[in-house]
Amino acid sequence: MKWIFYLLVFLPWSCFPQNTGNTWRRAVENSRQQAGQGSPELYTVNNALATGANEADDTFGLSPASGAGLASAITPTPQDGSFVLVITETSAPDRMEETVNLTDGVTYIIGYWAWSDTANGGRSQLWTGFTSSPNQFYTTTPTYYEHILTASGTTQLMRWYVQISGSEVYVDGLSIKEQ
Repeated sequence: MKWIFYLLVFLPWSCFPQNTGNTWRRAVENSRQQAGQGSPELYTVNNALATGANEADDTFGLSPASGAGLASAITPTPQDGSFVLVITETSAPDRMEETVNLTDGVTYIIGYWAWSDTANGGRSQLWTGFTSSPNQFYTTTPTYYEHILTASGTTQLMRWYVQISGSEVYVDGLSIKEQ
């Protein structure tokens, strides 16, 4: 037992395996893949809400409710790509809705950037077709929100609300991946 102590104390650190940057990078990559980061993107609608190659200067497929207005814009600064979705309203609370078709019983990671021009001026809530729903208020700072939700049925409805009259809500970079 004494010889193990001497080996550990007197041998140089170079004799022991080191965690190199590549080892840590591989660990992070494996962790992301396990959390759905390696899964294919499921939100592939060509509009301002989409990510990557699917992003377009358009509001195609997005539904404003009652007095809400939708626009694709380049200001405020988009957080993902070249365009950001702007939700306006005439009488709060109004909302934008997006319907997707997912697989019943499968768990998904749903992420997006969201913020408002006023504190607590917007929120995500009352999503249907999932076993639970987010209830997330937005700040005035662009923030990436991520929800892990299980599909209940095959039609899911996501809603982003404008909470304060005269406010605008900005949503960008919607990503849906299997966990």
